[in-house]
Amino acid sequence: MKRKNFLRGAAALGVSGGVVKALGALYRIPLTAMIGCYGIGLYQSTYSFYAFIATLCSAGIASCLSKRVAERRAQGLSAESAEKSYMRFFSAVGAAGAVAVALFPLIFHGARGEKPSVGYFFLAPALPLVCVASVFCGGFQGEGNMYPTAISEVCGQTAKILFGVLFCAIFKANVEKSAAWLCFAVSLAALCETAALYLFKRKSYEKNENHAGRGALFSLYSVNAAGTIGAKEIFSFTLPVTLSAAVLPLTAFAESLLLPDLMAGYEANPLALYGLFAGGAACVAHLPVTFCRGVAAAAIPDLSSGIKKEGFAGGKKKIIYALLLTLAAAVPLCLCLCLFAPLVVKILFSSLSAREKTLLVACIRILSAGALFLSLAQTLSACMTALGVPKIAAACWGVACLSRILFDLIFIGVSKFSVLGAAIAEVGCYFVAFFLISAYNIAVYRSAKRRFASA
Repeated sequence: MKRKNFLRGAAALGVSGGVVKALGALYRIPLTAMIGCYGIGLYQSTYSFYAFIATLCSAGIASCLSKRVAERRAQGLSAESAEKSYMRFFSAVGAAGAVAVALFPLIFHGARGEKPSVGYFFLAPALPLVCVASVFCGGFQGEGNMYPTAISEVCGQTAKILFGVLFCAIFKANVEKSAAWLCFAVSLAALCETAALYLFKRKSYEKNENHAGRGALFSLYSVNAAGTIGAKEIFSFTLPVTLSAAVLPLTAFAESLLLPDLMAGYEANPLALYGLFAGGAACVAHLPVTFCRGVAAAAIPDLSSGIKKEGFAGGKKKIIYALLLTLAAAVPLCLCLCLFAPLVVKILFSSLSAREKTLLVACIRILSAGALFLSLAQTLSACMTALGVPKIAAACWGVACLSRILFDLIFIGVSKFSVLGAAIAEVGCYFVAFFLISAYNIAVYRSAKRRFASA
C-alpha cells in the first residue's frame, strides 16, 4: 500500500470514527435529559454483555480477513475464496452469538434471583448482522479501500441515534422500558450498517465481469473449493485477535456487576454513578482512541502486503511510521480532552447535578491519559496481527484487564475513591497493556525477522 493510500485510509477511518464518537457524545444529551443517569446505567449494564459477545463473535474478523486479502493480492491471487470462507463461518458464529445473548441472561439473572431485561432479546438480532458486516469490512480493508467501512459506520450510528431518541420519546414515562428499547435501536443500527456495506459490495461485484448479474451475498455464500479456507484454520488464526479484543468488553461487563456493589457501601445511588462513568466519562474519553483506530486498521494490510513483497526489510519502518502517526493524532487530542473537559461536560451533560458534573470532569481528565496508552497499544496489537504473531498479545491484554479488576478493588472498594477509582483503574489497565505489548512487540519482531531471513 502506498504511503498516500495508507494516509487516506487511516484518515477516512479516523474521521469516521471521530464523527461516530462525536455523534455518540451528542446522543448523551437527549438520553440524559430523558432517562437520566439511572436509565443510562440500566442500558449500559445490558449493553455491556452484548458488547462482550459481539466482540467474541466478530472482533477478529476484519483485521484477520484484511491480512489474508492483502497477502493474496500482493501475490497476484484472488481473495474471493477467503471472503467466502469467512462469510459462511462467521454467519454461523453470529447466529450462535444471538442465541447466547438471548438465553444466557435468563440463566445468569435467574440464578441471582433477578428479572433479566427484555433488552437482551432486542440486542440478539444484531449479532449475525455485525458478523456479516465485519466480513464485508475485512474484504474492503484488505483491498486498501477504507471508505465503505467509514461510511457504513456513520450510517449505523446515525440510525441508532434516530431510533434511540424516538423510542425514548415514546416511552419516556417508563425509564426501564426506554432503556430496553434503546437496545432495539442497536439492532436496527446494525441492520442499516450491514445494508450500506452490502450496497457497496454489490456495486463492486457488478463491476467485475465474473460476477455480472449476481448479488454480493449470493457470490459470497456460493461454494467454490479452490482456495477455500477451512473452519479450523479460520478459528485458529482469528482466536488470538478475538481474545485480545474480547477482554476489554468482558472486563466492562464484570465492572457493570462489580462497581455498583463496591460503591453501594458509601454512595446513595451507585448505579447512577456507574452510568456516569461508563455512559459518560468513558464514552467521551475514548474519542482519541477512535481517531487512532484508523491507523491500526490501515497498518494491517499495509504491513502484511509489504512483508509479502519485500520481506522484513521495510517492516520495522512501517511499524515505526504507524506509531508516529498514532502519537501525532493521540497526543494533541488527549491534551485537548484534558483541558476542555469542563466545557465538554457543560455542553453535553448540562442536566447533571453540580456534584455529578465535578465527578465527570475529573473522570474525563484522568481517562485522557489512558486514551493515549490505549491508542498506542491498539496500533501495536494491529502490527502484531500483521506479523502473524498475535497470541501473546492476547495474554498481555488478559493480564492488563486482571490488573484493572485488582485496581477497582483497591481504589473503589478499599480507598473508596468512588467513580474516580474506576477511572484510575482504567488508566492503570491501559498502561500495563501498553508496557507488556511494547516489550513483546520488540521481541516478536526480532524473532520473526530472524525466522523470515532464514526461510
